[in-house]
Amino acid sequence: MRWFALMVLLAGASAQGGNLAVGSKVTTALYPASARVAYGQAREIARSLGLGYQELGDLVVLSLGSKATQFRIAATEPSSDQMGLAWKREGQLWIPIKTIAARLDLDYRVVGAVHVVGLKPARLISVQQSRNGSIERLTFVFDRDVQAKFLDQERLALIGVFSFGGVDGVAVSQMGYGLEASLPPSVAGGRLYYLPRQVVIERGTNPRPIRIVIDAGHGGTDTGMVVGGLQEKDLTLSLASRVSESLKRKIAERQVAVPKVDIELTRGGDADVGLSTRALAATFAKVFISLHASPGSTVVLYRQPDGAGLTFFDKGQKLLANTPEPQRSVLELFVAERGFSARLSQQIMTALASKAIVSTAKEGASYKVLSQAGGAAILAEIGFERLRTPELRALLADTVADAILEHLGIKAKEPASRPPGSTP
Repeated sequence: MRWFALMVLLAGASAQGGNLAVGSKVTTALYPASARVAYGQAREIARSLGLGYQELGDLVVLSLGSKATQFRIAATEPSSDQMGLAWKREGQLWIPIKTIAARLDLDYRVVGAVHVVGLKPARLISVQQSRNGSIERLTFVFDRDVQAKFLDQERLALIGVFSFGGVDGVAVSQMGYGLEASLPPSVAGGRLYYLPRQVVIERGTNPRPIRIVIDAGHGGTDTGMVVGGLQEKDLTLSLASRVSESLKRKIAERQVAVPKVDIELTRGGDADVGLSTRALAATFAKVFISLHASPGSTVVLYRQPDGAGLTFFDKGQKLLANTPEPQRSVLELFVAERGFSARLSQQIMTALASKAIVSTAKEGASYKVLSQAGGAAILAEIGFERLRTPELRALLADTVADAILEHLGIKAKEPASRPPGSTP
């Protein structure tokens, strides 16, 4: 197996510390006595392996493509049963090396007294160029998740990618960090986002009206769960209404070049709404989120895998391949590309992490409420502890609204200058 050139070597382990070599730089590795495992500096590891890195209050988040993991920052030295914690020492954040390797599927091994972790080499399988209305898209497909960064408006770094098959339409060259891809003029300078095992670059805006549907779970005679005197149907309605109002307010604050957006609720009061009615409301929505509550404080975002019971979506995808213009353009109004829901759930997770809210994304069973969705469709199970007060619901609503707008490419005003660090 070929190793990625920028790897982490941990050597000379002792009860207090050892050597940490990140590429050509040698620093210190710490071994907390109560934990007895190797910790490395989070920022150095992320920089050397090209990982995404954010410090968000009492959390540190690292990502590799569509995979992301977060560590809560402990105020004191962590013990052996706290491997999910980061550790702040002398102003630096430290994370358990073996844990981050397992969570982001990094290559980890021990050779004698040396601990080694690095990126598993990836293969570029194909590059697909497509158009959906006014959106031009370039999709890089790999055999595993990878990280990518713009070198400039016309060049893209694919970090840790050391082999590729027959690639048409895009020039690639081997570099020390992986591959460098030259973007065609049609998508150069576009937006970058990740899907599972994919890096997507797209450019353009969609002038068509965008439909967002927020579904408040349960209602009427169906109270849902009851915890501590709070009814699920009341909490979901309150949250759905707040998400709707937050979206309207934030859209009004955006720059002028904002497409028309229609925001709908499946119920505006305490009413019985059948599952079939809710599912049909998702059919022509670009974004559909069904809100539910569950005991505890965690947030779980469920989506259905592509091709697993998404009736309208699957039929639409099959029709697109054989539908001539102008009927094809009409069908494209209502059928999203594959992986759209995975992208939305990732953006919601990132937004929640910025508010120190723990969340996970999962592919669930076949949910009827999602079965007719044509766009991105998510069923969110939110812990009652996150919904108990109006202030908590307002915070959650604003966070979800921000993620939806980010997903749709409806940006806030850009700062006067961009931060540095766009080059790996």
